[in-house]
Amino acid sequence: MAANGAQGTDEEWNQILEYLDKNYSLIPVNKGDAKQLASTLDVSAATAEAIVKYRDEHGSFTAIDDLKKVPGLDPATVDARRDRFVF
Repeated sequence: MAANGAQGTDEEWNQILEYLDKNYSLIPVNKGDAKQLASTLDVSAATAEAIVKYRDEHGSFTAIDDLKKVPGLDPATVDARRDRFVF
């Protein structure tokens, strides 16, 4: 965008990047750390930690239904982002 002449402050660019990350980036559920999962899934740090803990205890996720088993992770959140998960 900036290369095409769009202008903005550093804060505005950071807001745009944050928005794109939360709404469009792929979610590497088997490789992402808690910080990355919290950002891309738009969940709390505690929920992201629960995802990592569940993955560590049960092995890699292979399907959407596996994610829905994570305690504290709302199935609606999973369904809303189902096209962005990378297993």
